[in-house]
Amino acid sequence: MRVAKFENFAANDDTAGFDETVRSSLGEDWSRMVRDWKEDGDESLVYVRAENNRVDMIVVDLDRGGLNLVKMTMDPDQLAKWTRDRGIRGGVQ
Repeated sequence: MRVAKFENFAANDDTAGFDETVRSSLGEDWSRMVRDWKEDGDESLVYVRAENNRVDMIVVDLDRGGLNLVKMTMDPDQLAKWTRDRGIRGGVQ
């Protein structure tokens, strides 16, 4: 897991193109799984890609105060076992 936090991130007031900027930076092998957009300009994105025997996930959170990035690499079988062991419904397919 890697985490990056940018305080006082100078975000453009027009965040309509933020998702496209993230998408083009990641490349075509990434798929957006979640987009949460609020009228005040805050936006959260989750992108995933499956490669070999792993799943990569990037969470991007933009708000008026900063930008937070989290990148994780997971073994899908271990993630499914972890969610089952804890009784988390949904798990990973």
